[in-house]
Amino acid sequence: MTTVSGRGDPEPRRRHRRGSKLGYLQIRVMLSELVRWRGQASRYRLSLSEYVRTTMNRAKVRVVAVADPEHLAELKRQGNNLNQLMHAINGGFPIEAARVEAVLSSLHTLYRHEIERG
Repeated sequence: MTTVSGRGDPEPRRRHRRGSKLGYLQIRVMLSELVRWRGQASRYRLSLSEYVRTTMNRAKVRVVAVADPEHLAELKRQGNNLNQLMHAINGGFPIEAARVEAVLSSLHTLYRHEIERG
């Protein structure tokens, strides 16, 4: 079956990958809304169409957090430092409190940075 677009030859009907008919919706929005929606879609790593479909169908938007690889590496290093210090303390070795506080402070700063970034 074909449809006529009004501009020349008829075009074959396109079907969505799931087999349903593919429809189009065009709406007018304020520029500020469009910018906000594009930003939200980008934050969730979705196209604008996917984001609008998801929110209009009252589905939950899945949040995929992508952490900065450099921060992950630093978190891993500081976590390893803390783990080694805890093993030493539990093994009865004398450890300066300042070393533990420095590692905890560094971890706290890294966590805060990731939370503010997300």
